[in-house]
Amino acid sequence: MVRISLLLWCLPAVCFAADPRGSDLQLLFESRRWFELRDAVERTDAPPFYRGAVSCVFDNVGAAEKLFQKVIQANPRSAQSFDAHGLLASAHMRAGHYRQTLTHLQAMQAIHPDFGGLKSAIALFGALSRQPQPAVAKRRFSRIPMSDDMFLPASVNGKAAHYGFDSGADLSMMSEAEARRLALTIHQVAGAAFQDTASGNSVGIRFANVARLVVGEHDLRNVTFLVVPNDAMPFVQLPAEKQGIIGFPVLLAFRTVRWDRGGSFQIGFRGDRSSRKPNLCVPENSSPIVEGFHESRRISLLLDTGSGRTALTPRFAKDFPGAVEQAVRKDSTQLRGLGGSTTVEVTRLPEVKFRAGDFDLVLSPAEVLPQDSKVDRSTYHVWLGMDLLGQARRVTLDFDSMRFTLE
Repeated sequence: MVRISLLLWCLPAVCFAADPRGSDLQLLFESRRWFELRDAVERTDAPPFYRGAVSCVFDNVGAAEKLFQKVIQANPRSAQSFDAHGLLASAHMRAGHYRQTLTHLQAMQAIHPDFGGLKSAIALFGALSRQPQPAVAKRRFSRIPMSDDMFLPASVNGKAAHYGFDSGADLSMMSEAEARRLALTIHQVAGAAFQDTASGNSVGIRFANVARLVVGEHDLRNVTFLVVPNDAMPFVQLPAEKQGIIGFPVLLAFRTVRWDRGGSFQIGFRGDRSSRKPNLCVPENSSPIVEGFHESRRISLLLDTGSGRTALTPRFAKDFPGAVEQAVRKDSTQLRGLGGSTTVEVTRLPEVKFRAGDFDLVLSPAEVLPQDSKVDRSTYHVWLGMDLLGQARRVTLDFDSMRFTLE
């Protein structure tokens, strides 16, 4: 299983907030049950912190900032202020607002100086904040031909390229060979690292700034790309003309994204104008989470177009122990990412059915990943990869309405 998503260590994997007025809300927040938290907040006169958290993960960052400001002003060094800064840091990171990201990270450090990963993150975003900031120069509907292996034609600083797309990547990335081909300046960030969420290994950070990235009729400026060794996954397995991956911040900048079995990739189309509730959110560390259902119970699916295979997580085993007891056998699988590979023991189930994006999906066989001390997969039930997405003829991500649709 190839996994090239990046998880910056700075953002809280566990929260510190506590509010005696909202113990039920607090439980939903701590367990990252975002869709249930949203529904609960809508039903009650919830405190500003929980309303801000919901606004933030459903990409209404302006409203979140106003609500969190009340929390921070009331007690700047509180646990809830720390979590508020963390959520806002993540929101600004995925939007490419690196100076605002740095401000919130520094505020977190002032509250908890020794919190794991903060120094590394501050080093990275301190460096990124000194670069020209990302911007969208033009955004227009585009229909782009997509190759069978789902790579897209692009122009990078005026040079032709073919890049893949990874909704699970916090930042775009390219191989060192690609950076050299484009004559980009490679910056080394001392004291900064990210955690590869496949292997669990730590990888040092280098980046380059692409002055102009054009995909279809979308013209993006000052796009940050991580630069990784030529022998890192997935680039070691890709031809020389396919040495780049556009990450989630670029997909978010497109605002609407759709691809189909016929090889058509569309961006910038008019989004869903219906009144249906969002079934897509983007919590910490930028990977989108999709609402789904298994046995009539709500589940969360991490949407990762950079993963070729779908897997179930320890959260699924915890919440559906009866399904896991039907295991056919124990087996092993290899998780591969930028940091290398690791072999883990999995529980293999004959079949698991669930529904997401108004579409019925069948995972057969289904592998349940074990607990991992290096990687936290406790906040979602399914790691949703391209194999299951391929069961639908068309996939749509609409970040204006925060809707995910399979047809």
